[in-house]
Amino acid sequence: MRITSRDGLEDVVKLGFNSGFDWGKEFDKASVVGLYVDDKLVGLISYKVIMEELFIQVALLEIVHGEYRKGYAAQLMGMVAIESFKIPGFNGYVALKSKFGEVDEFYRDLGAEAFGQLKIFNPNASQSIINKYLPNGGSIE
Repeated sequence: MRITSRDGLEDVVKLGFNSGFDWGKEFDKASVVGLYVDDKLVGLISYKVIMEELFIQVALLEIVHGEYRKGYAAQLMGMVAIESFKIPGFNGYVALKSKFGEVDEFYRDLGAEAFGQLKIFNPNASQSIINKYLPNGGSIE
């Protein structure tokens, strides 16, 4: 497993990640991180650091078709949680807005507190994701 940041991800379609969403626009607005397994890009997550409110806001999370339910989305969430613990004062807080249904259920299963579409991962929930899905830690290249 390899996690990489923006460099080399700009043309995700050439990397075999064709989800129908134009990820190119996301690079101008947020940090984008990709997850590679056996040199295959299997997932992307974008997020913004909200300094004024001391949390990381996840904007988008997507796993390539055929790679669902393998823990890749949770691993990407874990990487963002690690980043939140690294920033002084953030203490592991991560937030996002999700759709209802299976996606909503996924975030609640990871430990998010739900406030309508807003999901908040407190420090305990973030640490739990890291412990379960990234037990050896992780870093973004």
